[in-house]
Amino acid sequence: MKRVLIIALVIALAVTFVHDLGAYVSARRAVVEGARDAADVAAGLASTGRDAAARAAADKALERGVTVYLYDQDGTRVEVWAKIEVEGTWVYAPVTGFIEGRPAGQLPVLEYFASTPIR
Repeated sequence: MKRVLIIALVIALAVTFVHDLGAYVSARRAVVEGARDAADVAAGLASTGRDAAARAAADKALERGVTVYLYDQDGTRVEVWAKIEVEGTWVYAPVTGFIEGRPAGQLPVLEYFASTPIR
């Protein structure tokens, strides 16, 4: 009986780890690809105006569930700062929340910076 409980516990821990890792990796991929796509779109539209390029970048990132929270451009580059909340984790969110001192209901946030030369 003890052996069955240990095996069940190990399986439960493995399932939890794989589940949370999958949610984290999915969010990380979304924020990286969303920020890069947003920077690419903005770089192509930078000559049409800063506001139009920034709106296009935000819209493109939103397609992946990513929020562009800061945008900048100069004469040569477009820079995009993006973030996404890591949703659907069972252990990762509560543990990191406790460690970082976040409120219980606040999800962890992943951020990414992308920069692309203006075309």
